[in-house]
Amino acid sequence: MRIGSILVTFVVAVSAAVLAGAAPASVASGVVQWQDGWDTSGALDLTQSNVTWAQTDNSSLDATYTFVGADPNAQYTVGVALLYADQSGCLPSFGQFSLGPCYDVTRQGYTSWEDDTNGVNPAGVGTLSTDGSGDGSLTVHFTGIAPGTYRLKFYAREGIGGGSIEFQAPGPFSQTLDLTFSALPVSTDQCKDGGWQTFGVFKNQGDCVSYVATDGRNPPNA
Repeated sequence: MRIGSILVTFVVAVSAAVLAGAAPASVASGVVQWQDGWDTSGALDLTQSNVTWAQTDNSSLDATYTFVGADPNAQYTVGVALLYADQSGCLPSFGQFSLGPCYDVTRQGYTSWEDDTNGVNPAGVGTLSTDGSGDGSLTVHFTGIAPGTYRLKFYAREGIGGGSIEFQAPGPFSQTLDLTFSALPVSTDQCKDGGWQTFGVFKNQGDCVSYVATDGRNPPNA
């Protein structure tokens, strides 16, 4: 585990179905709890509020933002922020959502280059609305994510289209969820029905399945 990131705890969860040979429901999945934001904080039951995420393939991510005990009948702009070691790492997009501008910022005693989905699009990736009890959830499907490793944080802002970062997951600011999206298959289903041919590095379906089953320890033999 790397200091300042959540890499081992949340990246891969192996189910009994996978051990039995069934296809997994997702490549990797986990849960991160909401924490007070790096700008401000607000009403929220942090023990029950979280973001559940799942990498459904090597270019897609599903994230469900859940609030319990927030302000009743309120709206929050939710999104994703990416952190980088230096400006050269700043990216223009995360999946179908544009990022930027990228800034060198210090929050909660930690300095990093950062950009997020609110900088270009004030609506972030969506609006989470709460009911009269302050509960609500929103599921966002990120698609077309380029191969690479991302240091990301989920966030929620006050109101629609702006405001301070009121909640972050994970937190504090120095903590990130590190997710890797591979250019090669990450599930055996991607090898089936001729799928192995789309990667251009496998000699047959079995070679592709072997690569996935050994977590890449058996390299392609094309």
